[in-house]
Amino acid sequence: IPSKPGNYIINVTFGEQHIAKSPFKVEVGPIWNSKIVAYGPGLEGGVVNQPAVFTVETNGEVGALGFSIEGPSQAKIDCKDNGDGSADVTYWPTTPGEYAVHILCNE
Repeated sequence: IPSKPGNYIINVTFGEQHIAKSPFKVEVGPIWNSKIVAYGPGLEGGVVNQPAVFTVETNGEVGALGFSIEGPSQAKIDCKDNGDGSADVTYWPTTPGEYAVHILCNE
């Protein structure tokens, strides 16, 4: 685990051989503590062409929230502001594979 920000090289091996594209170059930024919490089944898995749902709670954190989904296909995202510092987010994966959910805050 990196103890300070900087550029690092990550070696991932299987059977004492590097996996495809290993080693990986990564940039580690400074620690940023956030009160924002996300939870729900849409962060654990999903089904192609079915809605994947999760909830985000800001817990008093200020700033505009944004969301992006990265994966093997473009996923439509819908966000419903619940008016209480939380939002329900739905996305629709259209191709099987692993998706990364990014929650962004401009503060």
